[in-house]
Amino acid sequence: MADVPPDEIRVPATDDTPPYGIPAVVASSHGEPSSDVGTEPLLELVGVSRRYGSGAAEVTALDDVSLAIMPGDFVSIMGPSGSGKSTMLGLLGCLDVPTEGTIRVGGHVVTAMDDAERSRVRGREIGFVFQQFHLIPHLDALGNVETALLYRGLSAKERRTRALESLERVGLGHRHDHRPVQLSGGEQQRVALARALVTEPKIVLGDEPTGALDSKNAELVMGLFTSLQSHERAIVLVTHDPNVGEMAERHVRMRDGRIVTDTRTS
Repeated sequence: MADVPPDEIRVPATDDTPPYGIPAVVASSHGEPSSDVGTEPLLELVGVSRRYGSGAAEVTALDDVSLAIMPGDFVSIMGPSGSGKSTMLGLLGCLDVPTEGTIRVGGHVVTAMDDAERSRVRGREIGFVFQQFHLIPHLDALGNVETALLYRGLSAKERRTRALESLERVGLGHRHDHRPVQLSGGEQQRVALARALVTEPKIVLGDEPTGALDSKNAELVMGLFTSLQSHERAIVLVTHDPNVGEMAERHVRMRDGRIVTDTRTS
């Protein structure tokens, strides 16, 4: 199974953002939620399989998976090692393409796009948060957040202003001039989250985002994730931590490359 490559992160929060979005769908146990009429998924896998290798060495990482992520969803994806969680995350994030099946982002079929088109969709619509922070060591916090805006046609002043606002959202405006080595692990993850916030994606994907943090910082970061949810945005987290998983409103459980349950908290 291939590792999911580290991408950058993005995601905004405002004072009027509700802590929880209103569920737009009721999910079935097969990962095929039925949406309200006129409500379009932000992100959708339809009959997706992913296999690696060939012949006797072929490995099926995902097997005929369908999943619709709706506006307002806060989803945790859990399962034992080898269940296909990371493979699914890579496909949801348009970091990989399936062997079979269709992926749609905002109604657009990304599996029909070339690499450049998929990259543009990914940069515009999806933000990533990973267990490792992937900060640039020689840049301060402000500079690290600004990197997400370098190719968006903004002036240096606009980039700096937006980056500082994003750091303030995660409570680190006062640490904007500190390099990663001068920040704690929790602060580094918050800088990484601010870097995600600054590009304002509709979908935020997290792969073990609290895995490198102690319990206090993990709780703080999860509080930030919760605050990012809105009626227009979806949060999807892959985690081994049941405490993190239970904070979501929708719980997808995987085993042997398939979704075995997809339920919502009442």
